[in-house]
Amino acid sequence: MNLSLPSRISRLNHFLLCMLAFWGIGLVLLISYGYEGSFLMLNRMHHPLLDAIMPHLTHLADGIVLSSLFVLIVVRKEPALALSMLLGLLVVMFMVGLAKQQMFPTWDRPPLVFEGREHIHQLNMRPLRYRSFPSGHSAAAALMMLMYAFYDANKRTGWLWALATVVLAYTRLYIGVHFLGDILAGSFLGIVFGLAILYWFYPWMHARTQAMRPAYRKALVWTLGLLALAVLVSGILRLYFLYYQ
Repeated sequence: MNLSLPSRISRLNHFLLCMLAFWGIGLVLLISYGYEGSFLMLNRMHHPLLDAIMPHLTHLADGIVLSSLFVLIVVRKEPALALSMLLGLLVVMFMVGLAKQQMFPTWDRPPLVFEGREHIHQLNMRPLRYRSFPSGHSAAAALMMLMYAFYDANKRTGWLWALATVVLAYTRLYIGVHFLGDILAGSFLGIVFGLAILYWFYPWMHARTQAMRPAYRKALVWTLGLLALAVLVSGILRLYFLYYQ
């Protein structure tokens, strides 16, 4: 695998251009309609079919299912990329938690902000009311789709991974638990920290895993694979009991 910086950039240019378009359109809506107004405008666009789909999609964005699938797909050929994704997910979730708890603790979620003022479309099974900014689900989804796009190595499909990022982030607004600004900021954080991991940590880890003895590398692959399989099964069971029990 070519690990040069130009190669890494060329793999992601279509993905990043699509994300820039998403952020640009989102900023225009925020400026035009305001923080609350942009949420109300987009949240009121709903359909019974989407009502059945969006709650399921939004749980994919929490990173449990997507990250475990990613590890199972790449770990045999690219254990360094699997480890990079896991580190990126930990860093992003730490930074999102820090922002929610220390920097923006009083930024409440739509159900509390609009309580008694506006009717909003809510589909979330748990009543989320506090610490809205930024969206952790959007950050995790953006990081994961960036990693998928990097592994895919096909510039022509970058827009598909970007579209998946946008859809998974939008589910948070659709079900009524985040503002537009929350998902824009969350997806931006996921991309920025994901790129940092790919640029600096991944090449270093790739060199280390390539230099491992075959037995150690095999043990690493099996360990990561079995852990990912266990997490995937638990994630699927969680969704099953959440919606069907």
